[in-house]
Amino acid sequence: MNKTLAICCFTPCLVLFTIAMGCSSKSKKSGPNNLASHNTNTDDQINSETLEQITDNEPKDVEGPDVAPPSFDEFFAIITKHCVPCHGDEESNFKSISNMTNLTSVEAWIAYPDKMFVPGSAVNSAVYNRLQFARGTHESHKKNMPFATADIPVTLTQNEADLMGSFINSVGQEDGRAFAFTDNYTALSKVKYLVNGLPLNPSELALTKTNKKSLAVADVRSLAKAWYDDLGCRRVLGPFMAVSLQQTGTMRMGSPLYGSVAIARNLPGESQEFLREATRRKGLLMNSIKESFERTFCDLVDRNQPISQLMTTRRWAVTTALLSTYSFIDRVQEVEIRDASIVTTLFRRDSSQANDFSDWRFVTFIPTSSDNRRVDYANLGNLRAIGEGGNLPLRIERVGFFNTLGFQLNWPTNADNEFRVTISQTLIASLGETFNASDQTKEGSLAGLDRSHAPTNTGCYSCHRLLDPMRQVFKNVYGFSYRPISPDEEQIREAAFAFNNHSRNLSSLADLGRALASHPQFASAWVQKVCSYANSQKCDTATPEFTRQVKAFKDSNYNFKEMYLNVIASPLVTGQNPNSDNDVRGFMVATSSMNQFCQLINSRYRALFALRNLDPSTRLRDLCSLGSGLRRVIRGLGEMEAVRGETDLYKPASHTTSYLRAGEVVCQEIADGLVSRTGVFSRNPTDVNESLDNMVRHIMGLDNTHPRAAKARQVVRQIYQRGIELNLSE
Repeated sequence: MNKTLAICCFTPCLVLFTIAMGCSSKSKKSGPNNLASHNTNTDDQINSETLEQITDNEPKDVEGPDVAPPSFDEFFAIITKHCVPCHGDEESNFKSISNMTNLTSVEAWIAYPDKMFVPGSAVNSAVYNRLQFARGTHESHKKNMPFATADIPVTLTQNEADLMGSFINSVGQEDGRAFAFTDNYTALSKVKYLVNGLPLNPSELALTKTNKKSLAVADVRSLAKAWYDDLGCRRVLGPFMAVSLQQTGTMRMGSPLYGSVAIARNLPGESQEFLREATRRKGLLMNSIKESFERTFCDLVDRNQPISQLMTTRRWAVTTALLSTYSFIDRVQEVEIRDASIVTTLFRRDSSQANDFSDWRFVTFIPTSSDNRRVDYANLGNLRAIGEGGNLPLRIERVGFFNTLGFQLNWPTNADNEFRVTISQTLIASLGETFNASDQTKEGSLAGLDRSHAPTNTGCYSCHRLLDPMRQVFKNVYGFSYRPISPDEEQIREAAFAFNNHSRNLSSLADLGRALASHPQFASAWVQKVCSYANSQKCDTATPEFTRQVKAFKDSNYNFKEMYLNVIASPLVTGQNPNSDNDVRGFMVATSSMNQFCQLINSRYRALFALRNLDPSTRLRDLCSLGSGLRRVIRGLGEMEAVRGETDLYKPASHTTSYLRAGEVVCQEIADGLVSRTGVFSRNPTDVNESLDNMVRHIMGLDNTHPRAAKARQVVRQIYQRGIELNLSE
């Protein structure tokens, strides 16, 4: 029974994985049909045709007033299947005149000559007619297309032909633009996926069943706000912002704590049990380092403060352990980098308390040059007494996201790099760009320019005349492990900010924060962050819609929550409502990253767990962490991450073979865990119908009123019966 149910659960998980956010319309292998037919190749003998039945793309009757027309992705999947084998790139069967892999938008099809795609008229569209003719048996119907040969048999079904025709007929033309790129169901599902990962409920599904080709932006935004408010900032935006602000560093050579937290070396003679507990506390410290600015960000969002304050704030979310760590780094100079007293302070049970790693509050860091004002990092009692709204005096000026341990652990520097990576990543995280030789901004003081590294008469000078004076602001404060610079090494030189037509002198790290916050590029960079997160690629900044979103963000005094809701409900993300004043070209539907898929599957698991009124103490915290093997494999989905020197936040933009294979393995492991360890699916044979219903409704996300629900339920039942026949039970 367990094995059979696990096989059944695998199928909804894999379907959910492949169609949760759709696939990139620019990927040659994309499209729901292609993903559905990808061979799972499991030892449980799940036939790929089974998945194809489930993902057979929305209702077939698209002419009725209550059903949205087919989407471009559905149309393009048919082209990929039947046309690209010949009319494709170098991987095609033969090189032909037309390369249809490049026709990745409705506009591209409309612009193609010879009436290939005539908006609103399938019968006059060559692409439709030629595929239709190919289905015929009469030689004259083949129209020079090499169909029905031994090598290339006719496989186009009537359903596929009808879907193509319905899509072409649904498209209008206005200056070469399609009226709607994305159907209502796909658009609303994507927005809800981004916010909470849950499927559309019956009332939301009903909203998509309209004779209107696009949903009202205000309606989508209203729903998105309700979904957001139900979870709050940290659940919706916390992990994204931790990556976006590059607060995900780990202990590595050259980091502020490297050599000071080596537990086994620094706690000699201790028992293995003691060392395990010390290692666990080290993990808690690392988690709090990453979480600190995630909480700081959400505090600004929740209080409707300008998000530009992330560049300048000294008010951070901290724990006692964090206060001790920052105080430790503040006192121990560069030459004493291997001082290990922080280990005995925080990782020994007889000195620290478990609560020291979770007693979150907001504390303001204030700069001081007086040793008498600073709190001893080993005096945890005094640090615990610094409560909400308190102050912690430090020698280092802790201001803005770029002075956190989470950021500095990410980007170690050395005597060769001299903080160039630090300032470059600071610009990327705040303004979405880094130094470029084409930047014609007049440089400021060149006191910090390394002329031996970038002589005036070399190509290197074009960037370094801006880079070196700006990195000097870090060099004036830190040693190469981000400890306070020792007095005998201090060489204070004038620093300057000059970047993309915005300049100011820098006398402190706070000045750098102010230069970033006031930069004219700040608003567009943060709108673009949301675009990249939602779509797996940047939005076109030349479109009127993008310009409108940037202006609205500025007008809201940089209210991030308002901007986030505005953008994800807009055509930039939904792909709906384009017109002559709202030109969203080349729209692409995004893939699921590891972070997003795990959020989705966990959200649906929690919802089902609550529905069944199970004991909360037995609920698994994270289905993606069921075992170390799963944690390794799931990285194949690609995780959101900041890559050194890359201005884009990395997020997979297409479904590669390794991506799909990782999805299969992940779903198999999760399916086994859901059935054998969570209790959300009853193992009593008399409850099998309820279990199968829950798989379709709560894991796959197809409510009973969804057009695909009945077919999906039928297929899952067939899988179950096949498992019984094969005696796949435990």
